[in-house]
Amino acid sequence: MIEESYDIENEISNGFENSELTKEALALIEEMRLKHEAEIHFLSEQLKLEPEFIKNIMKYQREPAPRKKRKISAYNVFQKDWWENNKTKDYNLSTADIQKVCASDWKKLNEKDHQFYKEKVKEISDSQQLSSINYIENTKSRMTVLNKGISDIRKMFCSLQITCGQEFVTLSVSNRNELGSSFFGTNAGEEFYRNTPKFKDFITPFRSLSNVKYNEYIGIFAKQSSESNNNYVDENNMEIDINKANTKEVQNMVRKVLKSKFERDVKCTQIPYKNWHIQNKYAVKNWPDNITFQDYSNIKNENNRKKVLLALKDIEFVKLG
Repeated sequence: MIEESYDIENEISNGFENSELTKEALALIEEMRLKHEAEIHFLSEQLKLEPEFIKNIMKYQREPAPRKKRKISAYNVFQKDWWENNKTKDYNLSTADIQKVCASDWKKLNEKDHQFYKEKVKEISDSQQLSSINYIENTKSRMTVLNKGISDIRKMFCSLQITCGQEFVTLSVSNRNELGSSFFGTNAGEEFYRNTPKFKDFITPFRSLSNVKYNEYIGIFAKQSSESNNNYVDENNMEIDINKANTKEVQNMVRKVLKSKFERDVKCTQIPYKNWHIQNKYAVKNWPDNITFQDYSNIKNENNRKKVLLALKDIEFVKLG
């Protein structure tokens, strides 16, 4: 078939600029990303690990993101129709300049035909949905998907056994309240499982652990859903709205919070912002990475200001020497 990616009028657009998301939605996503960055920074300080190391673990563990089908153009739809109508013994994929012939016919279409394909591609685009991954409630459907998935994994195991000389055995249990369990792998792996009684002793504790982890997962999301307010609130119930990061009011409040922390931590009243990088009496902890420590009002980038607001609760000062 003719390459679908060929686009004579550049009708396929990419990037956020042409996204259907509103500015408000993009701002909210960015806010959550910044919060995520702040949490990773806090975790790296707590565990004494590099932030990138934690990010790599999270990337490996997270569930797959929903994918949307590739956006197509009116010309892509025309290509498909054109090929069906011209697929004869005189035309095949190796025919010289076949794409140029198709493109030439596309240019010859009148305005009415062009409009037809534009409407057709709009119908296709409107019918596309994100292929999200969700738990299958219907037991029969769930078992069908599970069995097919296990079959595909076994084929992959067999391929790796041949190409890499590795044997595999996998134990599968439900993280819900179902009692079913299974094992699968290469022939040698499955034989090893059947001939090793100790494997069966793993099923109950494995199922228990999987249930605990699933309930923790649900609990975390339930907690996050109830905590929709990401604003900073100090011990005196003073609240700073993260969406007003550029206002004079927030600047004054941040300055007040940092001054209070400085007085509490190092027993001094004035933060030496101007001379901070040449003085050697104090240090700041949990300040966002890649942002120079300075008076909040001197931070020009709004995203950087939000990073400071998200980290504000954990910022501390230390007296050196």
